[in-house]
Amino acid sequence: MTANIEIDPGLLDSAVEILRDAQSYYEADACALLRLDSPEARDLAQARLQMAKKADELLFFFAKQ
Repeated sequence: MTANIEIDPGLLDSAVEILRDAQSYYEADACALLRLDSPEARDLAQARLQMAKKADELLFFFAKQ
């Protein structure tokens, strides 16, 4: 389902910047966690990578606006 919504360009730019920062943070955090080499750290790293993927999906969505 596609909805046409008006988004303030300044707000959109801010959202994109925040999502890029979040994506970078989650990816860096996942890399640091993987260096710990424990099952718990791997599970948490996987969760961080999923969050990075969601941020990437949102960036793609906003890029189409």
